[in-house]
Amino acid sequence: MKQIVTTGLLCLGVLATGVVLAQEQTYVGAEGPFPACQACHSSETMPEFLQWSMTEHATAYDSALTVVQQSAVCLQCHTTGWDTTVVNLGSDEFVEVAEPFEGRFNVTITDSANFLAKVNVQCEACHGPASNHPPNPSENKPPTRVDAEQCGTCHQDEHHPYIEEWRESKHAKADTNANPFLQNLFRTNPQCAGCHTFQGFLQFVGTTPEDSTNLIPNIENPPGDASLPLVCATCHDPHDAKHEGQLRLEMVDLCVKCHNPEEAEPPENPHHSTASMFDGVGAYEFPDVEYRRQSVHQLMPLIQEEKCVACHVFMTPFDDSDPDNPIPANTGHTFEPRLEGCMQEGCHVNGLEGTSPEKPFDHRGRQTLTESLMDSLENILADIETNLLPTATPEDSFDYEIGLFNLRFAQNEGSRGVHNAYYAEDVLKHTIAFLDTALITAVEPRPDERARVPKSFALHQNYPNPFNPSTTIRFDVPVKSHIKLVIYNALGQVVETLVDHELLPSSYEVVFDASRLSSGLYFYRLVGKDFTSTKKMLLMK
Repeated sequence: MKQIVTTGLLCLGVLATGVVLAQEQTYVGAEGPFPACQACHSSETMPEFLQWSMTEHATAYDSALTVVQQSAVCLQCHTTGWDTTVVNLGSDEFVEVAEPFEGRFNVTITDSANFLAKVNVQCEACHGPASNHPPNPSENKPPTRVDAEQCGTCHQDEHHPYIEEWRESKHAKADTNANPFLQNLFRTNPQCAGCHTFQGFLQFVGTTPEDSTNLIPNIENPPGDASLPLVCATCHDPHDAKHEGQLRLEMVDLCVKCHNPEEAEPPENPHHSTASMFDGVGAYEFPDVEYRRQSVHQLMPLIQEEKCVACHVFMTPFDDSDPDNPIPANTGHTFEPRLEGCMQEGCHVNGLEGTSPEKPFDHRGRQTLTESLMDSLENILADIETNLLPTATPEDSFDYEIGLFNLRFAQNEGSRGVHNAYYAEDVLKHTIAFLDTALITAVEPRPDERARVPKSFALHQNYPNPFNPSTTIRFDVPVKSHIKLVIYNALGQVVETLVDHELLPSSYEVVFDASRLSSGLYFYRLVGKDFTSTKKMLLMK
């Protein structure tokens, strides 16, 4: 019998690497008696055909424009079994195509009944020809490909570049890491694999309402080295259209499954804090502090309906209104925010204020403020780690862990204040104030240390920071030197010179009183013998 090696577009669902396929393996269509899928998969226990019939795949040809239905280059992906290199009763065998193949309106149907039996993206497009489907497939199930390249066979190019954009996303690398230890965790740890692998996420999503609201992954069967990253079928159900976009959950619930801190508390690492920051919850909160939880984003109707999708999967269609300069489509599947998404109806229709090309989302300086607070907290924690932790009490050590937890909470959510600027500011500001009160005083040089000569020049982070109206600046001088300590505003203008004379070796403190200045970001610079250092501080009135 003649043997044929398939290399065609959709047969790859069966033959991943050029496996030999017998000629009698042919496409039969999804509808009709066995071996058509409808015969068995239309019951309550096996409803796959019924579910598929409600998806956009089931109408990929029927609902398409006439130019799509009559153009061979489009029919490759809007019908089933198209492969001109083999005889397999795919859709291409019941039409004639006029050259050039890439032309438009170049298809004539020669056998209407057989062609229409193979239109749309049917089950066999992913599971392969059904002619040899065994009557009892429990031990010999049809092959299924769920890797992203299978979907990318058609979901590609300037008209719908899903696969190209997905390859640029972190989802495409979710189960890999340059650190072998972390990569092994992603694939084998029950908590990690639930959000870092396709197979794990399907277990995490589950099938019951309780499964869909559970936000702590702990799956039974991590896939190990057989893992796939977060491919298309992770978020999109190929068989089911009960949710918009064939998503496995409602839009407002899907991303939250993994992008949350999983009820972490100090000293744990809240390593996926995005959704919690957006909602204004999840950080370590201090008693008697009133946090601003509600953000403007929470009140926008579009974001209430779509949540993360509204900004992170913002799509624009292919635009060939100017044939000489067509604009490729953007599917939003890098999952990075786009300025066009911010300017949707009901949002920032007039654009963002006070931004720059380097910081396009820094609306009214909210990212700058958040970054400054994170920098201040990080510097304070570094100072504590160096000077206090080696001899700290357990209570002081836990206070440090609180500060580190909230710093990570702000850093790990990724938007630098965009998701919820007010909550981010309050969390960071009150954490800094807490550490100033609880720990910073312990970092000051003790009286018996003031006579000791520092080993090197050093400029320390001011405290408190943010401050109002005064703050203390500490610096070390290891040799007799002429020292200058100068305050600058955000424009680089000199505000005040605190020190400008010769000093003996020692550690020094200077109080800077900013009562006459307005709120904002300031810089202080120490200049000594062959030494210059500059740090930031924030005045908040």
